[in-house]
Amino acid sequence: MLVNDITWDGDGGVDGELELCKAACRGDAEAKREIFTKLLQPVRNLARYIARNDADAEDIAQSAMVEILRSMGSFKGKGTLKSWALRITGRMAWAQIGKSRSDQRLAQSFRDEEPEDKVVEFPSSDSGFIFRRRLSGYLDMLSPERKAVLVFKLILGYSVKEIADVTGVSVNTVKDRLRVGRKELHELLIKDPVFCRYADEVRNEG
Repeated sequence: MLVNDITWDGDGGVDGELELCKAACRGDAEAKREIFTKLLQPVRNLARYIARNDADAEDIAQSAMVEILRSMGSFKGKGTLKSWALRITGRMAWAQIGKSRSDQRLAQSFRDEEPEDKVVEFPSSDSGFIFRRRLSGYLDMLSPERKAVLVFKLILGYSVKEIADVTGVSVNTVKDRLRVGRKELHELLIKDPVFCRYADEVRNEG
């Protein structure tokens, strides 16, 4: 994962997570509280990577948590609860981007099935919040479309086809946005003494 502090793999494995969700669906308040507590921060962190500001990120996170809890019955345990929840968050974040584009009429501040890429391993530490904010700042310099596909690829590990399905554009368009987005992010990171060590991994498409 791009930043380890967006992840939560659960304490009891997939079977334990499935039982926890079933309990929440039966109205178990403690199960709902446990799921909410463990997923809220990863959801917030992912929302912040995709959103262009804290207010939008919080709106996305709140909407995503509502949808996650509402849709608990659709979790079948085929993957981790965390990955299922983050995919919901990713879809809702993209929908929010589309709504913003429509509402703002492409505001002037916006710039213009294959093997999956290796997910970049950035560090997790006590300074993770500062690290994440700095990385988010660089991602914010990209267009919303390029930023989103990079987050879907580098953080969530989506395939090109999955990104195309979520964003509603062609596979070729996704590939182009990834190619240009990787190049732009590489050029930003290479100048930063903290991030330059990861720049080549971001650029690497293999």
